[in-house]
Amino acid sequence: MAGAICLFVCSSIAQTIYEAEDATLSGPAPANSNGGYSGTGYADYANNSGDYVEFALSATSAGSYPIAFRYANGGTTDRPLQLSVNGALVVASLSFPPTGGWTTWLYTATNNVTFNAGLNKVRITAIGSSGANVDHMLVTVNGTSAPAPVTNNIISAPFRRSISPSQPMWLVHIDTWNYADPQKIIDLIPADIRPYVVMNISLSISHDNTADPGRYNIVEYGYETAKSWVRACAQNQMWCIVQPSSGGFSHLS
Repeated sequence: MAGAICLFVCSSIAQTIYEAEDATLSGPAPANSNGGYSGTGYADYANNSGDYVEFALSATSAGSYPIAFRYANGGTTDRPLQLSVNGALVVASLSFPPTGGWTTWLYTATNNVTFNAGLNKVRITAIGSSGANVDHMLVTVNGTSAPAPVTNNIISAPFRRSISPSQPMWLVHIDTWNYADPQKIIDLIPADIRPYVVMNISLSISHDNTADPGRYNIVEYGYETAKSWVRACAQNQMWCIVQPSSGGFSHLS
C-alpha cells in the first residue's frame, strides 16, 4: 500500500482549550518568554493578591463540566489561586504546585464546576503568593465554546487537542480497503476512551493489479468514504484524520 501525508479533515472536540493570554487579564500580563506553551503565550501573574485571569465561554446546556488549568511553576513553593465561576466561589485555594521549571507545563487537579446554559465566566485569582504562569483552561467535555475571535473579517477558533500523561492519545488506523462500517468499528472502542482516540482513515492504493498491471487499485468512492468516516466520528465526539494516498494518486485534489 502507498503511504501518504496526513491531512486534518474534521473533528468534534472532546476537550476544548481556552487560552489564558486571550482571556480578561487584571494584573497578569501576556508573556511568551518561556517556551512550551500552547497558543501565542500565557498569563504571567504580577502581584501577590488580587490579580486574576477570567475566561469567558458559552455552554449549550446547564450542567457539571470538568475543568483543569495548564500551568508552569518554576518556583519551590505552591502558588494557589482562588477558583470562582460566575461570581460564586468554587475552590478557595486551588493548588498550583512546583512543576520543576518555567518551561515545564502540567495540569492542575480537575474540578467539576456548574455552568449555566449560555455565557459563563471562570476566574482564577491570586490569594497571597502571586500565581503560576497559566497557559490555558481545559474543559474536558463537549458542549462549550469560546467567543470566536475575528481577524480580518475571518472567524477562527481553536483547533487543538491537548496531550499529556493524564490526557493520552490512541491512534486507530482504519484501512478502507476492508470496507469497514464506521459505527461498528467505533462501537468496539470503549466509550470512556473515545475522547482520547484519533481515527486515522487510510485511503490506500495498491499497484498490485493483476487484471491490469498498468493501472493501480484505488478505493471506490474514496471521497464519499472519507466523508462517511468523518461524519461518524463527529457524531461520536471523536477526532479523525484522513490519510490520502501519496505519489499523485490521491482521491482528494
